[in-house]
Amino acid sequence: MHKLGKLYAVLAKNPRDLDDKCDLFKKCTAAQYKALALFALRTLCGYENFTRCRTDSAGWDAHHITKAIFEEQEIFDPYSDMDFIKEAADICPWYILRYTEDAVSAADANSSDTGSGVTDNG
Repeated sequence: MHKLGKLYAVLAKNPRDLDDKCDLFKKCTAAQYKALALFALRTLCGYENFTRCRTDSAGWDAHHITKAIFEEQEIFDPYSDMDFIKEAADICPWYILRYTEDAVSAADANSSDTGSGVTDNG
C-alpha cells in the first residue's frame, strides 16, 4: 500500500488522528490534505450531519479534527478555500461553520456585490 493509502487507513480506524498524529500528514500536498480532512470528517460524521454542538465523544473528535484543519496545519489556508469550506460544512456544519462563519458571510457579500461598481475600499 502506498503512503497515501496508509494515511486513509489511519483515518479510517480513527478520524481524530488527523489531529492526534498530525506529523503523519505534514508532507501531504494541499489537495491530498484536503481530501484526507474531508475523509476524516465523513468517517466521523457518517450520515449524522453534526448540526449542533455535541457533548459526546464524537463531538469531541469533531472538535479536534476541525482544530487541526483550521488552527494547526500549515499546508493550505482553509479560510480562503470556499469550495473546501462548503464541502466540509455539508458534512459537519456546526463544527466547520463555527470557524468559518465570517469567511462564508464575506464571500456571500462579495458575490452579491458583483457588478455594482461599489467597493469596500472607500
